[in-house]
Amino acid sequence: GKWEPNGHQCKANVCDNRQTLLSPMSVHDLYTIISNHVAVLESKTASGKMGIVVDAAKALASIAKSEIQNEQMSRQNMIIDAGGGSALIRVVLDAENEEDQWWAALALIQITFGNERVIDRLIDLSKAKQQSSKAKEAFDLAMALTIEGPKLCLVEAAASVLGNKKRYASDRIKFAIVKVLTNVANKYWPSHDLLFHHGILELVIPLCRSSNTPALVSAVIGLICSLSCNDHSRRQLIRTGVVRAIIPIARSE
Repeated sequence: GKWEPNGHQCKANVCDNRQTLLSPMSVHDLYTIISNHVAVLESKTASGKMGIVVDAAKALASIAKSEIQNEQMSRQNMIIDAGGGSALIRVVLDAENEEDQWWAALALIQITFGNERVIDRLIDLSKAKQQSSKAKEAFDLAMALTIEGPKLCLVEAAASVLGNKKRYASDRIKFAIVKVLTNVANKYWPSHDLLFHHGILELVIPLCRSSNTPALVSAVIGLICSLSCNDHSRRQLIRTGVVRAIIPIARSE
């Protein structure tokens, strides 16, 4: 697909059968379609096989997009309710095929665009709160005893990708992840502390100095701008050395 760096919605031509997917249908039918695509994403045997994961991610991105805001938010919520958000995050984290990661990340851009409820479901604000050692032990034990285990946090996953913790992430994967984080920071200010907690700024600032991809540098600047709208976050930005990092970029323009 074409890599379109502008905007925070997914600009790629994500699905050839877009008209079929977006045609009027019952909520039940649409949820069934979404669930089928999520099942593909969650399948351990689908990764890298003839673009199966790519097609599922493209389909979810297309379903999540509508020119009518309320309808778009409803579809985004439905995808999250069906487990699509967590499934896409896991593909970005675990897929060995870079193309699978790319399209899953693009789908996350569209699903998180302008929807506070979706963002709240995909992040874990408790991870940014200070806990006593006893409280943390109790929390960890409670998570260990649950069936589902701890909540998969989008911001924590993004930090893993940007930090190349599991494997090296390409510039376009990092670009898409930064766009997702910009959606989060734009729409949901309570997430700002979480971004700082997971060291997102420490991970993206070096990209301004070392990346040879202008679109990635532009995406990082966009994330910094989103965070700077919050007075509390501005103070945090100054402490992380953002000003020193962007001065050379400002001078070069």
